[in-house]
Amino acid sequence: VQTCALPIFMFTAGKGREGDQALLEKALARGRFMELAGEDRFSKQQCDELFLAGLLSHLEPVLRVPLRRIADRMTLADGVRQVLLDCAGPYAPYLMLALGMERGQSMAQLAERVDVSPEDLNRRSISAVEWAVEAAA
Repeated sequence: VQTCALPIFMFTAGKGREGDQALLEKALARGRFMELAGEDRFSKQQCDELFLAGLLSHLEPVLRVPLRRIADRMTLADGVRQVLLDCAGPYAPYLMLALGMERGQSMAQLAERVDVSPEDLNRRSISAVEWAVEAAA
C-alpha cells in the first residue's frame, strides 16, 4: 500500500460499519497532529512519517486487524515501525503526545516533552481536527 493511497484505502475498507467515520476522523486527526507537532524539529519526509505513524497507530480498531500484522505487510521507515510496534524511536514522544492530548492530560506537561508552547500545541491540535473533519467529508 502506498502512503498516499492509504487514507483512501482506510475509508473504503471501513465502509458500512457504525462508528467508522468517527474512527477514521480520529486516525486522520492523530496523524495530522503528529505531523504538525514535529514540523519545527523534523524534515518534510520525517513529518510525513509522523503522519503515517499517527494514522497507522489508530488503524487496528478501524480494520479490526492486529497492528503487527498490518505493519508486517507494509514497507515502513524504521522510525515508523519502531513507534508502532515498540513505542520507541524518535517518533515515540509525538505518539505519546497525541495519546496524552486525546486523554485530556495537562497541555503544559505534554508541550514540554516536545519543546512546543502549550498555546502552539493547542493551535496545532485544533488545526489537525479541522483538517481531519474536512478530509473525511
